[in-house]
Amino acid sequence: MYLERELAALRQEVANLKLELEDVWKGEQLVEYELTSVFIHRGSTPSWGHYFFYARNLPDNPDQWFKYNDSNVSIAQKDDIFADTTGSTANPYLLVYARKGSGVVHTVNRQP
Repeated sequence: MYLERELAALRQEVANLKLELEDVWKGEQLVEYELTSVFIHRGSTPSWGHYFFYARNLPDNPDQWFKYNDSNVSIAQKDDIFADTTGSTANPYLLVYARKGSGVVHTVNRQP
């Protein structure tokens, strides 16, 4: 009996939290987001291989991308980042977006 009451209370709390979240985002249907980073894994399994990532030069030069590969930072070509990797061992596994114009991303980079 106690567990049933506890479960019912938790279900009600979940329903209330869902309503609160919907209310938070109610007026935000037209917000634009932009891609800021692409994380890549090259290897045959998640536990074996190499990880690196690409990041846009925000806010200074949004058309420029950097490749961060271990201690090396280089300028990357947009075509290389968005190339079709079907059949390749290098695949994007995480895309990072930020609200466009929010100013929350300031890319750290070294001159290549």
